[in-house]
Amino acid sequence: MVNPINIDWDVDWYAEKVKLSPPNLDGLPSAEMDRLKKFFPEVVLGKILVPTTVIDRHRNFLVVYLPNILTPSHLEHVNHITVGLRDTLLKSLTNKNTWRDEGYIFPDGGGGVWGW
Repeated sequence: MVNPINIDWDVDWYAEKVKLSPPNLDGLPSAEMDRLKKFFPEVVLGKILVPTTVIDRHRNFLVVYLPNILTPSHLEHVNHITVGLRDTLLKSLTNKNTWRDEGYIFPDGGGGVWGW
């Protein structure tokens, strides 16, 4: 493992707890998220600039982070060939602001043609 960051969570238990929590369709944080924080405290990692793995207490991989593994031109190419999917995927969402977006970090340069 490269530069492991150990999180004192059990990812399987977390997945079970999240599975049982209803989504908050108005996009605002729900009380459920506050309840989860009691059992799974937030970990502040800062900006990670080197290849890193994040693992839980049972050594299960949560994240394998490989910064700059794709060049900006490769990312631009992927964005270009998938741009047609964006409208279809956005239409499929009933809530544009979900818990999945809360931890999103903008890539250096802003994200290309997606405009993020």
